[in-house]
Amino acid sequence: MKKTFLLLMCLSLLLYGCIFEISNDDNSQDEILQITNVIEGIFNAYNSQNVDAIMSFYDGDFLHNNNNYYNERDIWEDRLDDPDMKYAYVSNINVTINGNYAYVTFSLSIGSIYVPSYEYDDVAYLRKRSGFWKVYGNQNYVEDYYSLTVETEPSGANIYLNGQNIYHTTPYIIDYISEGTYTIGVYLMSYNEETRTVYVDEDITVSIDLEWPVNPPIINIYYPENGQTINGDEFKLQGYIPFFYGDKATLNLNGDEQVIEVYCGDFNQWISITEQENEFYLRATNSQGNTGVSDIYTIYRYEQIDELRIELTWNTDSTDVDLHIWDPDENHCYFGDKFAIPNGYLEQDITDGYGPEIFYQSQISSGIYVVKAHFYEGYSYINPTLAEVEIIFNEETTYFGPYEFTADGEDEGAWWDVTSFTIISGKLSKSKDTIININKIITKKDSK
Repeated sequence: MKKTFLLLMCLSLLLYGCIFEISNDDNSQDEILQITNVIEGIFNAYNSQNVDAIMSFYDGDFLHNNNNYYNERDIWEDRLDDPDMKYAYVSNINVTINGNYAYVTFSLSIGSIYVPSYEYDDVAYLRKRSGFWKVYGNQNYVEDYYSLTVETEPSGANIYLNGQNIYHTTPYIIDYISEGTYTIGVYLMSYNEETRTVYVDEDITVSIDLEWPVNPPIINIYYPENGQTINGDEFKLQGYIPFFYGDKATLNLNGDEQVIEVYCGDFNQWISITEQENEFYLRATNSQGNTGVSDIYTIYRYEQIDELRIELTWNTDSTDVDLHIWDPDENHCYFGDKFAIPNGYLEQDITDGYGPEIFYQSQISSGIYVVKAHFYEGYSYINPTLAEVEIIFNEETTYFGPYEFTADGEDEGAWWDVTSFTIISGKLSKSKDTIININKIITKKDSK
């Protein structure tokens, strides 16, 4: 049964308060790397639509908000069955370790859509056993749930539950809350941040009157400058907050929030960006409860115009070898549908030998591409046909082959699985295996 309850984002009070105490002491970089690999491994398996691979990262004793290991498998199967399922990109992974337990936060995009982290909070709790980190869940099992209504005057404030932005604004009803103590935060631009601690053992309403700040902190951003173009996918945010003695501020970047460390008023932190145009501001609340906000900045990431060129050639005449390309959405470009891939096309279908058959694409989609070659007709064991493929991405060239075909037509030896490769944020990496699900391979040419 698919569980889409907002419960998935609630940081379980029992385990969060007992096991997952926030601790930054002795956080071994090796341990953090292992945990990061688990999270990335889960979403790599998601991209390959392999639920068995996903569950290999789970502890057999997994329990999260009443869902055990087998319930969790059902949840992932529902996610993979979603017709809108797109390539997942996980970033900004932050790890907090306490002994053999860990808690993870991260940013997630499905296709081009940002996904609130609470929708995947079921992967956030890990346990180390027998030397391996696996997803363990919050180990919370409860029978009764309640609703928590949050209201503000004026309305429209962002809502935070136990410090996590739930990406809803007031007024809003948070359902499926288990009994326990929760911290409710709200923030509306131009007003002070406010927090309330409540104990939930019945349906309750929290009403907060927002106040104007008095002598709020003044936030000075030294770098980057407003309107600046950043060369790369990250920049160093630098600035100073005079007479501010807190240790953190909040960065709002394109609507997503992250904590910025502040030391004696100074902040100096690397920030990742994925969009071509990025809007951000910084806010900080002093010990008097007054919230200051920086100016709103717009910066631009230098975006190289990606170009992909795939060329197939072979060494014999009177032979017909065809190039087949699948993009991340499984669009299949070949002689029968030369424009199947958006912003791409197969230049021509060469039927009398040598090639080249060339595929071009601009405005590249992020995800997994698959390249195959098929020997349609003209095979001769006396004069073997050897094929080569050249892939050029943003002037970087990779060669494959030569490959000798052993048959033509519908015989298995007529196919060459050239390669699969992944493109993310303008970077190409070769995949070890072809992990896209290709349901149909074309082997007949009615049009020739």
